[in-house]
Amino acid sequence: MNYSGLSSNGHYVSAWPPADKQLVSQPAKPASPGDSPAALTRHPSFSFDDGNLAIPAGQKHYFLVHQGLLCHRSAFLKNLIQKQTSGSPQTIEGYPVLQLEGSPDELLLFIQALYDGLLSVLQDEDNFSSVSALLRLASVYHVESLRRESLDLLLKAWPVTLSQWDRRERQAMRSDPVLPHPMAIINLARQINAPELLPSAFYDLSRHLPSVVVCGFTDASTASRISLAPDDLVRFLRGREAASRFFSTFIVNALEGRKASQWCTAPTRHCQGAFEIATYELLRDVNGVVCGRTLDPLFAMVDALKMLMKDGPGPAEAQDESAVGHACDMCRIELAGEVDAAREQLWGKLPEWFGVEIPDWD
Repeated sequence: MNYSGLSSNGHYVSAWPPADKQLVSQPAKPASPGDSPAALTRHPSFSFDDGNLAIPAGQKHYFLVHQGLLCHRSAFLKNLIQKQTSGSPQTIEGYPVLQLEGSPDELLLFIQALYDGLLSVLQDEDNFSSVSALLRLASVYHVESLRRESLDLLLKAWPVTLSQWDRRERQAMRSDPVLPHPMAIINLARQINAPELLPSAFYDLSRHLPSVVVCGFTDASTASRISLAPDDLVRFLRGREAASRFFSTFIVNALEGRKASQWCTAPTRHCQGAFEIATYELLRDVNGVVCGRTLDPLFAMVDALKMLMKDGPGPAEAQDESAVGHACDMCRIELAGEVDAAREQLWGKLPEWFGVEIPDWD
């Protein structure tokens, strides 16, 4: 899936929408038709001759759609239609009018998705702007199936399990995808009440310097400034600090002064020296010297194992355990178990560290 935004892994692109748009928490404001209803004409690409409900879209057009389909997709829309069309309703060319909020492009996406499904309307335009617009409108008008489909797309990049996160990171390294900035994800999650997006987004954001996060970033396409709400900024700082303490504790307990396995097959003190080198490299990584990441313990703990692996594809080289920095198989296997356990523990702590309540977090 392609998104637009500034990714945490250095893929700088635009993000949308501005953080100050709170569509879910505020009362819905209908789109204004501008001119008198009679001045509006049917939308050229999405109107039905047998439609029986007009939805204004900006100052020029209206969508002519089927009232029964909208009522079937959402009980909230059904009640809204009944409310707006009862008594002496406003009409356009004789059709009752349903006022919905959103720009003409957003409403077109929304109505097309109601008719044809999410994937059919996204096609090659499956970017963050489209998905977030659909999520907002689906949340405002309680179209649960559309909300779930849209949210599932975002959860592929901002997952709830560690295995899904690892898959996301592997794909990012292979294909260099464009992802939205985690600030945009956090703001969107707040607006649509989707807390399941927050822990991984906060963790991703924690890989940025606090000074950068505090200043926010500028959307290149709109020149608007994107920043966190004050409460979320505090959550970010506290969570980042907790993750840093966890990683420091891991280095001390699992690597610093680590002895070789009792089944070590390498020369005396060789594997212990390899652990010392790995410890040094991890500390450099924490400070952003190696990979440019100021804090990414999930990556760094796995990278520690890779640093201890033997180079070379050939069997002869695979038998050589004397290379500096390489540990024997038995020492690496023992450390791998501790790394896996620590990574699972860290992932499980993310909601607590960043102040998010998620009952079923894995």
